[in-house]
Amino acid sequence: MTTYLYVTFFLITIIHASLYHIPVSKCPKEAALRKCLDQSHIKGPIYFRDNTSAYSDDLNVEYNRLVIVYPTVFVHAIDVLDVQKAIKCAAKLKYPIVARSGGHSYEGYGIGDRDCFLVVDLAAFNQITIDVTSQTAVIGPGNRIKSVYKLALQGFAFPVHGLELEDL
Repeated sequence: MTTYLYVTFFLITIIHASLYHIPVSKCPKEAALRKCLDQSHIKGPIYFRDNTSAYSDDLNVEYNRLVIVYPTVFVHAIDVLDVQKAIKCAAKLKYPIVARSGGHSYEGYGIGDRDCFLVVDLAAFNQITIDVTSQTAVIGPGNRIKSVYKLALQGFAFPVHGLELEDL
């Protein structure tokens, strides 16, 4: 009986969430944010809600149908300067901002906790540097857990969770 209730709740939630579409209304200060980002000459792609195809693709990277929020824009930073410029625009306009690393968050934290966030996507920061002598590693925030776990096949160990070696 309990399983039936869980399945019913799950289906109702999915149906409810599927009724939502990307809102067409503008967020507060969206025009000013668009102008600031444009004038900042960010090298990476920038996708606002009106670029529905690219925006939807970005949203689906981390979209949790139980958490329905829509950021204003996704900024795909390709270097540190892009990150700095996006942060400066957000700070100047007092606009909410969140960083999204390489993968997803089960709770959707990488797209903000409410509508109208500026999301700085850090997927391009996916370098891994291993110093065998000092037994240290520098792992960029754009790496997905699977790429880090693959290092375990080479004899390295890292404090990560979520996959089993058999999944690689």
